[in-house]
Amino acid sequence: MEDKPISSIGGIDQGLNRSLAVVLLDAPMPREEHLLDAVKRGLLDKYDAIIASLQEAERWDKLRELRNKRSNVSIYHDWVLSNKTAEFTEGSLIAIGNTPFRQTQFRGNGMPQLRKRIDKWSYGRQRKMIALKRAERGYPTLLEDEYNTSKRCHICGSMLTTRHWIDGYSYILCHSCGAKEDADFNAAHNISYKIEPVAVWVYNLGIDYALRCRDDRLKAGMNMGETHASL
Repeated sequence: MEDKPISSIGGIDQGLNRSLAVVLLDAPMPREEHLLDAVKRGLLDKYDAIIASLQEAERWDKLRELRNKRSNVSIYHDWVLSNKTAEFTEGSLIAIGNTPFRQTQFRGNGMPQLRKRIDKWSYGRQRKMIALKRAERGYPTLLEDEYNTSKRCHICGSMLTTRHWIDGYSYILCHSCGAKEDADFNAAHNISYKIEPVAVWVYNLGIDYALRCRDDRLKAGMNMGETHASL
């Protein structure tokens, strides 16, 4: 797929309770969207319950078969989520928070139910699929270090924040400016800020130059063909 010009930048945070929080810094107002995979979670929970019963009954043949089916379900729904993401972020240069494996290991500590859910997460695969589906549409995707993006207030930049949880939803309360922001969207904003504004200009300039070079080559080829035809 040929690279296409970009008109905005954005960030994606792979949340703990919601699959993806996407922020696009479009003028005049940013766009925010939660992209969910509730169907995938429901199916995986169902498979996990059956797998647990098979383990208890020591049905190893059925267990291997079901684990393969579970893996296929997980991969399929990650593809679906990646397609949704590529469609929503059309025309944008996007950064995704890149969570190292070691850092992921500490997510959800002290919260057993959340920790159990994170153990099933496919962070890395989702990132790769999103980058691939966006590349198929001609748009680049950057992986950015997400260190402190969840703690920093995206409005004033302060680190004096606390995270609060209510019924599976979390928000950041900033003690400097008083802002109360959705924790996942706050992180997505901070991830998008890691993209240098000049990157959009440089990227589009490179595309424009490549297109002009291509047009010049086509014109040169046509002129050469006309010259040969006249001889």
